[in-house]
Amino acid sequence: MGKPRASSLGASIVRVLHVIPDGTLGGGNVNVARLASVLPDSIENHFLIPSDSTEAVRTLFPSEFIHVGAYNSRGNPLAIARAIRVEGADRFQLIHAHGTRAATGTMLARYLGVKASILYTVRGYHGLYNPGCFGLRIYLESLLSQYFDMVIFVSEADRAIGEVRRLKYRQTRLIPNGINLGEITSNLRDIDVIFVGRLVYQKNPEAFIESVAILGPMSTVHLVGDGELEEQVEALIEAKALRVTRHGQLSHHDTIALMARARVLVMTSRWEGLPTTAIEAPLAGAAVVGFDIPSLREVLGETANESLVPGRDTAALGEKIAKLLKGQFAERLGELQKKRMAQEYNPRLMADRYEDAYITLAGQV
Repeated sequence: MGKPRASSLGASIVRVLHVIPDGTLGGGNVNVARLASVLPDSIENHFLIPSDSTEAVRTLFPSEFIHVGAYNSRGNPLAIARAIRVEGADRFQLIHAHGTRAATGTMLARYLGVKASILYTVRGYHGLYNPGCFGLRIYLESLLSQYFDMVIFVSEADRAIGEVRRLKYRQTRLIPNGINLGEITSNLRDIDVIFVGRLVYQKNPEAFIESVAILGPMSTVHLVGDGELEEQVEALIEAKALRVTRHGQLSHHDTIALMARARVLVMTSRWEGLPTTAIEAPLAGAAVVGFDIPSLREVLGETANESLVPGRDTAALGEKIAKLLKGQFAERLGELQKKRMAQEYNPRLMADRYEDAYITLAGQV
């Protein structure tokens, strides 16, 4: 995804172990790979991944720096903690936990004697949006926030909900993901509407099916992703008598190629941290529309009012999609969004901020 560059902050090597909890392709592990690819060569990145990681995930990272842990995706955090110890965590100045499950395992690793500095990138405060039984997820995030040497937010929306829940931190930084898809050439715009995401409660794929039901049989609709709601989604497609092209889980490269053929990408998420797909789609040439949630409004900026509908109103969302598909409305909106993404989500700025965070924490070991 890119080549390391020379450091602007000194020549000492800082070894970082990235703890990745999910072995299926998603925005989280893709963004870890993007970060590592633009960091300077003074940062030596290693990647601890689950034993059941798919080939799509394994190919994201340089094979010589991959460490396969004895834990499964969505597995026991204690198994993650043990895997960190087995990999000889004391060889690393820093352990970088990506997401709540990785952070929980890393916290337990410190209880097991790991002495490296640890930082936690919040890739969506899922536990604060969906607290679960007795608010246990809020309690867990409260523990994690105070325990880590540094907490990094990828969106202002996550930082804001942390404040609402009165979480306390040692130190924090806001570092949005940086995304550069490079040159994308596609002479096709043969997909009217596309959905890209896991078929899970958070992503709310049923609302996507409901919203495109008004478009009629002439529209080309594609859905990329798999997950626990797959049967429900299939049943709804059949009940609505829709023609939807299903793709299951694709490689990141193939997903971007599909988005480059689409006119409109629809996001129906109930919540997000920093919605990577909403940044990638305009860079690939598709306009983004969806439900009005804080992080999506943050990403879309000045185009948000034109792109989002309040609440979870699938009828209003369907009408907005239909309007954009007339004439060149989708293309005009997509071009405005593309300019914003290129300006606001710069990989070099992300790399500089993480490099500074790493060096700051490495000096505290």
